[in-house]
Amino acid sequence: IAMAAFRAPTIALMPDLTPSPLRSKANGIVNFMGGLGSIVFYGVFTMLFTEAKGNIYTDFPVASIVMIVVLIILMIFIREPRDQFEQSDKKSEGIFSSLMNVFKEKEASTRLLLAAIFCWFIGWNGVETYFTLYGTEIWELTKEAAAQYLTYFSLAFLLMAIPSGFIASAIGRKKTIIVGVVGMGIMLAVAYTIGVPWPMAAILLGCGGIFWALVNINSFPMVADMAPAAKLGLYTGLYYFSSQLAAILAPPVFGFVMDYTSRKAMFPMASLAFVLALICISGVRRGEAKKSA
Repeated sequence: IAMAAFRAPTIALMPDLTPSPLRSKANGIVNFMGGLGSIVFYGVFTMLFTEAKGNIYTDFPVASIVMIVVLIILMIFIREPRDQFEQSDKKSEGIFSSLMNVFKEKEASTRLLLAAIFCWFIGWNGVETYFTLYGTEIWELTKEAAAQYLTYFSLAFLLMAIPSGFIASAIGRKKTIIVGVVGMGIMLAVAYTIGVPWPMAAILLGCGGIFWALVNINSFPMVADMAPAAKLGLYTGLYYFSSQLAAILAPPVFGFVMDYTSRKAMFPMASLAFVLALICISGVRRGEAKKSA
């Protein structure tokens, strides 16, 4: 609950503080820093705080101190534009009426983009959830080896996070996302045909991380540039609502189908989700970077 309370408003600061043409690049930096933080946590904390050293629980107070330091930095150095508050005061709406207004818009771009976000997140979250199970039962790997294959995806995503923003600035966000969605769909379809995972699965997952960066880095800036200035926080919440709903539904949906068909259904299901995402994103007409004044 605490993370849900601060995550969307924190991410909404990026478009508040960043001009529209720079938002894809800025979101790439945000995601790069998040990935770097994960590497530091898993790479450093897991070595510093271990059961063998007798300090395994020390990571909790250390993480708490880090959060407090981050909060202090945020309060001291980040200044929100005052016009956001002024616009919000003039046109204050309840959350329910605001959400209803979004889905009553005659122009369908917002709805289609949120649907696309839902589809591609349900596709990849399904793979993430059951990848280790798939690796052990279909590819006959150990659990540890199967889990390690996903590091190729994560590392490629991290390395591609910042370049993805520059690519979108050059050719447009929608085109960049479409390239990523098509690439993910093909990668997942080809993965279905693999019998022996090494090295093909590692190569495919590395390519998948690149394609996923093209999609993930540029989708939130599109949502932000569809939002009225006073409703950036609301639209950020809609972005996270779509992605988190997909994360909630993916495990039971994928699990049900895999239980009643075959474990090998995982990759075709995920590929189908990206086909649906492609259909949705193709109908989006707004969300590109606005020209600087």
